Amino acid sequence: MRFTIRLLGAIWLSAVLVVGAFGFVSFRAERARFADDLSRRAWLLGEGLKEAVSPLVVSGPPARVERVVRRFGAPGRGIAVYDRFANLLVATADLAPLLPTALPFVSQTVASGTVQQGLTVVGGRETHYYAVPLAPDENERPVGALVVFQDASHIGRLLSDQIRLIAVRGLVFATLLSLITFALVRWSITHPLARMAEWAHQVRAGRALPPPRVGDSELFGPLAT
Repeated sequence: MRFTIRLLGAIWLSAVLVVGAFGFVSFRAERARFADDLSRRAWLLGEGLKEAVSPLVVSGPPARVERVVRRFGAPGRGIAVYDRFANLLVATADLAPLLPTALPFVSQTVASGTVQQGLTVVGGRETHYYAVPLAPDENERPVGALVVFQDASHIGRLLSDQIRLIAVRGLVFATLLSLITFALVRWSITHPLARMAEWAHQVRAGRALPPPRVGDSELFGPLAT
């Protein structure tokens, strides 16, 4: 019985580890897929808006920039425009009160003239940002930066649901595999061994009995000879 318990425990643990490993790989792949989806949408919006906003940052009043930015704001998505010193010029109404006074990736975008993107926390929520430099000409220094903010908190919720689903599936799979193994071991090994032990006990007691019939003669046949 101890052997059976150890065998079942080893099989159950192995099944859980295998399912957990596949679940971890799936988790990382799903997270990357969600992040790529946010990046594509931010790229389309950011690259399109910078052509319209760049000239306005140089010569237009902030009110004109705000009108352009406001048109593309949406629930779960905000847009902010910064000047050459990484100071906030305008932002969509729902985003403006949540933005901190300084964002390192904005300064890096203006200083390097390259796109910066990633995840940050805005207003207590995980948020994806896509910061693109604003320059009247590609060969000129950036005069500011435009940042597209997208709510990414749903990624955590979706991945949490996925983790729970993987955990439930793993436990069910491991339990079913252990039960099937237990039935096979009991039917193919434990029960025949018990019959062989009873037969050996009867033989030692002086009773001439034929060996019991066992399912696998190759496995148990030599014990009866």
